[in-house]
Order: sequence, then C-alpha cells, then structure tokens
Amino acid sequence: MLQSRLGRALVILAVTALRANAGLTAAFLQFHEHHSQTSSTQVVSDGYSMSINVYTQAAGDFANGTLVTCGGGTGCPLTLSGSSNQFWGSVGATDLASLANKFPFGSYAFTLSNPGSASTTVDYTQNLFSAAVPSLTATTYNALQELDTTRGIDINFNPFIDQKGQFSGVSLIFFGPRGEVHEYDPGNTTSIFVPANTLHPNSNYRWILTFINSGARYDSNNVADGLTFYTETEGTFTTGIAVKMFDSHRLQVDVTAQFSQIATTPKSITVNTTINGVPLQSILPLASATGTQKKSLFIDFDGLVKVPRFIDNQVFDVTATATENGAVVSSATKTGNEIPLPVVHVHGILTDCLPDRIPHGLFDYLKGVHPSYTEDDGFPVLTHTYPTLVSFDYPSLSGDPLDSGSQLTSWIQTQLLPRTYASKVEVVAHSLGGIVTRAAIANFGGGTLISKLVLVGSPSEGATLAPIALNNWGAIQGIVAALRLTPVAFVPSISSALSCLMGGLPFTSTAAQRTSAELLRPTYGWFASTRDAAQQGLLQVPISSANSSLANLNNTVFQGNIGLDPRVEYYAVVASGVNTATKVWGRFWIAPLPPFPGGSTPAALFDSLAYGPGDGIVPIGSQKGATTGWPVGIGPGKLYIFADVGAVAHTEYFGQLQVQIDVDTALWP
Repeated sequence: MLQSRLGRALVILAVTALRANAGLTAAFLQFHEHHSQTSSTQVVSDGYSMSINVYTQAAGDFANGTLVTCGGGTGCPLTLSGSSNQFWGSVGATDLASLANKFPFGSYAFTLSNPGSASTTVDYTQNLFSAAVPSLTATTYNALQELDTTRGIDINFNPFIDQKGQFSGVSLIFFGPRGEVHEYDPGNTTSIFVPANTLHPNSNYRWILTFINSGARYDSNNVADGLTFYTETEGTFTTGIAVKMFDSHRLQVDVTAQFSQIATTPKSITVNTTINGVPLQSILPLASATGTQKKSLFIDFDGLVKVPRFIDNQVFDVTATATENGAVVSSATKTGNEIPLPVVHVHGILTDCLPDRIPHGLFDYLKGVHPSYTEDDGFPVLTHTYPTLVSFDYPSLSGDPLDSGSQLTSWIQTQLLPRTYASKVEVVAHSLGGIVTRAAIANFGGGTLISKLVLVGSPSEGATLAPIALNNWGAIQGIVAALRLTPVAFVPSISSALSCLMGGLPFTSTAAQRTSAELLRPTYGWFASTRDAAQQGLLQVPISSANSSLANLNNTVFQGNIGLDPRVEYYAVVASGVNTATKVWGRFWIAPLPPFPGGSTPAALFDSLAYGPGDGIVPIGSQKGATTGWPVGIGPGKLYIFADVGAVAHTEYFGQLQVQIDVDTALWP
C-alpha cells in the first residue's frame, strides 16, 4: 500500500506540474534488494535489481525509450519497453558489487523519441538501502503455517530504523491464490493485525515485507526525478483446513490436497474426527483427479452413525489425509475446533424500547475469542444456518415478565434449537432478563433446555427504585407525555422509545398480570418508619409493597434444592462501585419535582443514608441473592459469584472488558 502510494504520489506530482507541457513528465530509478525468509530464523539473499520507469504526458507521445548512460556503468544503453504513457526496464544482479558495476553512482540520461524527442537526467549519488533486512518474527512465521483463517492474527516484524529518504515507510502485501491482494501500511509500528476471515483456508499465499527509502525532485525542465530503494523480504505459507457447521447436523471440512499428474491412479481424501465421544469419518474418492484439489467433505451427525445431541460446547480435532495408489501423500490435523452451544442474550427492562437490543460489546468479544460463534440478530425468525449468538426479545413494560419466561422456553424449543445440533443453550441475562430466565426454568421447563445461566446485574431480590417508581408513576407518566410533544420526539429512535414507554403505561395490573415494576419490588427489607430506624438497620417490607411473585420464584424447590435448578449452572456478574438507592423512610413522596407540577420524588433520596453499594439501579446484595439462601459454589444447582467488577453502571456491563472475560469464563471454563 505504502509502496504503491509513494510511486503514485510522485507520478501525480509530476503530471500535475506539467499538465500543460507535452512530452516526458517523470523518470524514476528503483533499486531492489531481494531476500527470502525460508524458516522462522533464516533469511537468505536473492540478489539485487534496478528498474526504470519513465512516464509521458499522454499515450502515443513517443514510440521508443532508452536509458542512454548510467554513470559510466556497463548496464547501458538499455532499451525500455513501452505501453500507453509508460516506458520501463529492469536488470538483475547477484550481489551489490555486480549491481554497482552495472549501475554506479553518477548521472543517468533518458531519451524518448519517435516522433520528436525528449530527455532528462537523474543523479544517483547515494545508496539508500536499509541496513536492516525485513523479516517476520519467529512466532509470526510459524503461526502463518497452517493458519486458522477463522481467527485474526498479529503479524510482527523487526523495526525499520534507518529511514534515510525524503519518503520512508514499511509495506506488507499478501498475494492470494485467487488474484486477491491485501496491502497494509504499518506506519512506524512493527506489527499489523489481519482480521479473521481475511484470508482463504486451504490456500497458498505469498507475502512481501518491504522497507522503503525514497526521494524526488524536479529538474530544470520540470521533469520529476526519483530514486527509491526497496529492501524486500518475501515468503510463502499455506493456510490450514477450515471446519464449520454446514447446516443443523452436518460438519463441513474444506481440504486442499496435492496429487500427481497421473490421472489413472486411484486417489481419495479422508477426514477423521471424534465428536461427543463418537468416531466419525468421511471419504471422498477422486477417480481421475490430478494436481491440486480443493474439496469440501461433510460429516453427518445424524446419519448412519448417530452423535448424541450436544449438551455442552464441543472441542475436537480434525485430521485430513490424502492417499494415492494406496499410499498416504499428505496429512494435516487442525486442533481445537469448536462447535459452541447457542448463547441466548435476554435483555433487561426498557432495552426493548431502544433502537438496538444487541449486546455488541459482548458478542464481538466472544467472536474474537471463539470465531466458531455465528451471530444472528434476527427475532423471532432466525436467518443464519447455524446461529450461536442470539438475543431474545420480549415486552419488558407491557407484558408479564413471568409469562415472558414461557415465551423464552417456546422460542428456544421451536426457533433456535432446531437450527443447531444442540439440545441445550446457555443464557446470558441482564437485569430483569435474569428473572425472566429463572421463571422459564422454574415454571416452564427451561431446566431441560438451559445448561448455564449467567446473571449480569440481575435484581434477584428486586430493587429499591421499583416501589419508588410505582409510587411516583404519575410524575414519570407526565414527563414521558411531555417529551412526546417536544422536537426530540421527531428523532426516529427517540420517537420509537417514547412510544414504547407509553405502550407500557400506566403501570397497572390485573390479578392475572404482573408488571415489571411490581415484580421488581424488593423482597429484602428496604423501608423504615424514620431516618433513625433506617440508620439502625430496622428495615422491613411494607405489606402494601410485598412481592410474593418474586419471593415464590426465589424459594422454588427443585428436587430439594432451594431456588436453583440442579440441572443448571448459575453464575453472577456483580458491581458495587456506584451509589445505589437501598433504603427509604417516612413519607417518601413529599418533595416537589420541578418543572413538572404534581410530580414528586422521595425526600429520603436526597440523603446519603439512602444509598449503598450497587450498580446505580440494583443493590449489590440483590445482585448476589444475599438473603435467598441459595447454594453458592461451582457446578449444577449452585451460584458462582465472580469477583466484583467495581464502578460499572447498570446499563454499561457488556461494554466492560472484565465483564466480557467473566462471561467467557462461565461459558468456556
């Protein structure tokens, strides 16, 4: 990229300056020092060369081009080839002394002719070759061999220190088998990152790493003269076999094999693996194939040999073997292949009112660590062949969250699992989504479908802000209604969010329906008659705010296990570094809330005593289920609580690296 950009920049500079003058516009001498990296530690010299490029203003200006003199060296005269508005030539040399004999320091004269004539000279007075020879680090060189293209890779190389030219830089280019070219300009760094799926699997690649020093000037006739020195190292590598799910029950393995040119010898490619404890094999006969063969082989999990459906993530090796005339001609093994269980994200309250419910930070992290994941943002209909990162949507304001647990179970059974070979999923639930998922497990058979549940900032015992919101709902309703009359309501995303909020208003319920705010009322003591009582910890749950639905959910008995299904592993990601409303006292709607007359807010919330550790919405005790009596630890039927992530706000969990690491640890222990 930099290499071609430098050349283009010099040419554009010359052509722009001489737009009004017909004839010769630019002449460049390019000196190349060639190397090959043949192993992780060995770089060998491949000689030198000097190339010439001369440009004219328009095609057909001249028919002939010659490098007439070259500082008294033996490389001249040199007849140049021509096409369109460019003339060029190249001469090689085995070593620097031979190159200097042909092209020493001095004045280089170019002449173009027929019809008319034009000439210019380039002065070559200094060797600007880099003293450092480019090379990939041993780790990078080895990592490129049989590269898993589904994973990104850092390409590291030695530093380019002696930048001598008017223009200096580094260029790295990959040349692929299908004619594709990937160019990178690392700048002054010694590393570039090649993203996952940039390169093709089972393919041969050539790379060139170049340290460049270049300069340019104008002669008295306004012709651009340039000298560029390229210190180049190239190498080759072959990417590894590719393994992926082709559909819900077939594994696709892409293999490249090299055979002889004899069409009559019997040939075949065989793939062997063991998945979920079952040995599997696929054989592809190749009757008359010759040379390089790129083939896709398929292994059916539901064919003659049955593989049990997955209840956990699958990690396995695949070996591909090419045979000809009964003899093995090549074999390769790709280790650490993955088929993950589907991960279902269940959002929290209000998230369905936002333009985007997808936890992109978390999904991107998981795909980076495990390229086998496939994200599918469709809902309720999924679109990808084998979706493994999905997000369940539900009406967090207008519906009954416990009933949403039934919808979650149904969607997993009818929409998600049939598109995969899994019989269970793993759920990452934020906020209210944790209660929805636990309801699915307790009341709607979710324990047979969910292997792990990761609770992220989930109010397992409610949140003090819920009864405050219920008791001040008139003011909240007025604010939302007023906002719908302002200019911001014309912004599509805001308009959609406000409509969603109004669709969930008012927060009323019938005996058959619980609203989200009612279900989020605390089961822990949060109210005191006076401030002194609150300070002494004399907290209770007012009878009018009792939350029997959440209490019953927390106390569900599973085969003698309280609250947690012994078929499911539970994890909690918690944060305590943000002040969070935990308690109130007295009459808690006596302070006017301007500019909305009639609105009010708890007077106690202006007192620091009302606050405790949490994530700004959910107190830390509720996140941990501190008073539930749930079994704590690692394994089915237990809750493992990760180390506190600190000052993370309730809506910011999935953008935090430590949270992403914790979720990945839970899914891939």
